[in-house]
Amino acid sequence: MFAFAEKYNTVLKVLLGLIALSFVVVGVESYSDADSPNDVARVGGEHITRQDLARYLGDKQPSPALRDQALEAAIAERIRVAHARDIGMAVSDAELAARIAGEASLQENGKFSPKLYERFLQAQSMSSSQLETRLRQDLLSQQLVVGTVGSGFMPQFNLDRYAALFGEERAVSQQLLAVEDYKSRVALPADAARKYYDGHVGEFATPEQARLEYVILSQQEQAKKIPISDADIQKFYEQNKTQLSAEQRKVRHILLSVDAKAGAADKAKVKAQADDLLKRLQQTPEKFADLARQYSQDPGSAMQGGDLGYVGRGMMVPAFDSAAFSMKKGELRGPVETQYGFHILALDDVKVQSFEEVKPQIESQLRSQKAVASFQGIVDKFSDLLYQQAGTLQAAAKEFGLGVQQSDWVSRNKAADAVLNNPKVLEAVFSDDVLKKKHNSEAIDLGNGNMVAVRVLDHRPGSTMSFEQAQSQIVAKLTLEEAKKLMQKDGQAKVAELNAAKLDSSTWKDLGRISRLNAANLPHDTVRALFKVSTAKLPAYVGVDSAEGYVVYKITDASAGTLSADKMVQLQQTLERIRLETEAKAYFGQLAARQSVEINKKNLSQMQ
Repeated sequence: MFAFAEKYNTVLKVLLGLIALSFVVVGVESYSDADSPNDVARVGGEHITRQDLARYLGDKQPSPALRDQALEAAIAERIRVAHARDIGMAVSDAELAARIAGEASLQENGKFSPKLYERFLQAQSMSSSQLETRLRQDLLSQQLVVGTVGSGFMPQFNLDRYAALFGEERAVSQQLLAVEDYKSRVALPADAARKYYDGHVGEFATPEQARLEYVILSQQEQAKKIPISDADIQKFYEQNKTQLSAEQRKVRHILLSVDAKAGAADKAKVKAQADDLLKRLQQTPEKFADLARQYSQDPGSAMQGGDLGYVGRGMMVPAFDSAAFSMKKGELRGPVETQYGFHILALDDVKVQSFEEVKPQIESQLRSQKAVASFQGIVDKFSDLLYQQAGTLQAAAKEFGLGVQQSDWVSRNKAADAVLNNPKVLEAVFSDDVLKKKHNSEAIDLGNGNMVAVRVLDHRPGSTMSFEQAQSQIVAKLTLEEAKKLMQKDGQAKVAELNAAKLDSSTWKDLGRISRLNAANLPHDTVRALFKVSTAKLPAYVGVDSAEGYVVYKITDASAGTLSADKMVQLQQTLERIRLETEAKAYFGQLAARQSVEINKKNLSQMQ
């Protein structure tokens, strides 16, 4: 319902996910506002309420981590909207009305249905003015993102330069100086181990630890046990038939973007380019994907040959939507002008999903809805069993079909198991009731509809090894450190001698030809070192530390290479993502730094 980011402009989705959040750690003040008890934050003069935050959370359990993420998203949106208004951007009433009327789920027989609109508002507990305000803000945020960061592209000469770098190949062989071979040459002072122990006693301390058994109650797993009848599925289908069985079209497009501030002459120039491109496609339609990769300035779809997948009516901006849904299968259409530029469209397929096709989707949705509605009751019963039979987890496990798991040793601030490595869980483990009395913990909310309960099986207090216990360990550590120093000294001397053109009759292990993308499983730092070395004079040598020892590499040949079509696509996608991330963080980071952001920590903490 209301896919606010147009599907064809995939870059928008990427950027809306990236833009955040330098303001969360810089320039944020806290406040307590008795006059606004419902506020969780203020951005400039705009308030963010508990209800606003709940909208971002949706059906998710408001754990501290998810709550903070939702707040960051709300603040980011407020900053974007405020700046868009400051620079004169606006969403007209006509554009807003067109977006609502064009939403497929609010249509009957292809026309806007006031009845469906009212039903949607009631389901969301929103008034029409609240929805329109929210939608206007989302559209305004889109305009800003697409009109600033999303309008750029990676120049071809940059892509060619990177392709040359990643296509370069070097013939490499290696020799290993093993650290084990140097240990026998190490002679430690007699008091070295004692001095180390006295200066690092903390390294030999073992913290207080406990070993646990635990059960996890998952809303998702409980949902699988909820029966959904065919009658329920059929009823939901009939109530939402327009949305579920709406026609979908598989569309490709090529976008030639036009700056929002461009004049008539510049627009005409881009349109002429689009006209020429359409003529080429009409002569060779089978080359659409290749030309999309070459010319399209929508980075989200260009690398997929312009493919947008299946889209429903109303998912595009009006001009694009109108063209796409008036085409015949196999037809080319264009240039279609939108606020983003000129598009050339190709329609690959048309389909309408049958009841049998959407039945699994409906069943899953109904099961999830019932699980959300019933989960609090399940948690209450789970908590009661933990309390009533405090000396065992078996009763709760049996009632809800849960497996009782056991942990390794955990400390007050660390657990190897990700589920247990949670401050709330570890605090409960070392409470008197759980640790000393061996009672079950309360049900602990992990977020995302997951609860855990723990019980201590074993406990051992903290201790510190004596020098005598630690001595052999210390000697081994110091010996290894000194052996590495000797090894590195020899390795560096060998590289210097070889690069000075001294004769080399030693044996080398051939690694073949490697590139930055095909590096024979060599570590990233090693690959960087190998391609950093000048190949003006060959052979060239470089040394690199590794886990096994010091490795001396010999480069005997260097040549330009070419990337396959698939590798070129991957490279362009990666570079485009990096460009977008860099521009988005820089642009919106500056906006955030200029905004006054205040957080009401007291009100925020109460949203549990």
